[in-house]
Amino acid sequence: SKEDQHVEQLFVATVRPTDPNNAERGLMMSDDKFEAQGQTLRRMIVFAYGLNMGSGEQVVGGPSWVGSALFDVQAKEDVETVARLKTMSGDDGADVVRAMLRALLAERFRLKVHREMKDIPVYVLTVAKGGMKMAEIVPEVRDPKDPDGAKKHGGSGIQIDGSGELQGINATPAILATVLGRQPEI
Repeated sequence: SKEDQHVEQLFVATVRPTDPNNAERGLMMSDDKFEAQGQTLRRMIVFAYGLNMGSGEQVVGGPSWVGSALFDVQAKEDVETVARLKTMSGDDGADVVRAMLRALLAERFRLKVHREMKDIPVYVLTVAKGGMKMAEIVPEVRDPKDPDGAKKHGGSGIQIDGSGELQGINATPAILATVLGRQPEI
C-alpha cells in the first residue's frame, strides 16, 4: 500500500545472512527497533503480516530458500516514530512496526504478496477457575536524565526465543493473547 511505502523510509536497517556459527534465534520488537536473528524469509513474512506463526502453510510460493535460508535483521525507527509508538497501544504500535517490516521486505527481497482466505484451526484463551495468576505491574516513572533507568524500564512487549519460551516486559494480557494466537506451537 502507499502507507507501507511511506513508512519504509522511517527504518534504518541492515539485512544479512545469518552467521552459521551463531545459534541465536528469535524475533523481537520494541518501541524503537525490530530485530530478527536466524530467521527465514517465510517466518518474517508471517510475522510482518500478523499471520499464525505455527502455520507455515499460510505462506506459499516463492523459491525454496524462502523457507530455509536464515537472515538477521537489525532495524531502528527514527526519533519521531519512536515518540509516536510510545503513545499507542501495544497492538496499534505492533501494526505500525509490521507495516515497516512489510515495506522493508518488499524493498530488500523484492517481496510481492497475494492474499486469499483460508480456514485454519483456532484456540480460545480463557481464565482458569482459580482466576488469573498474573499480577498487574505499577508503571515506574522514568527520569529522562537517567539513561540507565530508561533502559531498564523502557518499552513493552514479548520476546520469543524460537524454542517456545517467551519473555514479557510490561506486557499486557492482550499482548500475550495476540502472541499466543499467532504462535500456537508455543
